[in-house]
Amino acid sequence: MLGVGEKIPDFEATTTQGDRIKYSDFVGKRNLVLFFYPKDDSPGCTREACYFRDTKDEFEKRNAVILGVSLDTETSHQKFQEKHNLNFLLISDKKKELSQMFGVLRLGGLLLLKRVTFIIDKDNIIRKVIHSETDMHTHIDTALETLDSLKG
Repeated sequence: MLGVGEKIPDFEATTTQGDRIKYSDFVGKRNLVLFFYPKDDSPGCTREACYFRDTKDEFEKRNAVILGVSLDTETSHQKFQEKHNLNFLLISDKKKELSQMFGVLRLGGLLLLKRVTFIIDKDNIIRKVIHSETDMHTHIDTALETLDSLKG
C-alpha cells in the first residue's frame, strides 16, 4: 500500500458522468482526498459518502477535491449518486487499476476494497492514510484535520 511521504503516480479515470480525469490536472493546484470504499449503497458506505457530501464545503475551503472509488459499475455509481445526492465525483475501478496501485484490494479473493482514505497535498505527497472499516466519520474528520495542518 502506498504510504505517508510517498508520491503517487499519475493516473486517468472515468467519472460517473463519463468524463476522463487525470490526476496530473490537480497537481500543483488542489489537494486530493481519495477515498476507497467497498460497495455502493451498503449501510457503512452510504454513511461515509453522505458525510463527505455534507462536509464538501469544508473540503473546498481547504482547497481539496473529493474523489470516491469502488469496484462498482458506472451505472451503480450513477444510481448511488442520484439516490443520495452525492456532490462529488465517483470513479468506477472495474479493472482494479487504481485499487492495485494504492494497495487497497482485500485479500482472500473477495471482490471488495478496503475502506481507506488518502490525503494527498497539491505537491503530490501523501500526507495521511486513514484506515477504519467501522468508523466512517473518522475518515472525514481526520481528513479535515490533516488538511488544516497543511495550511501555512
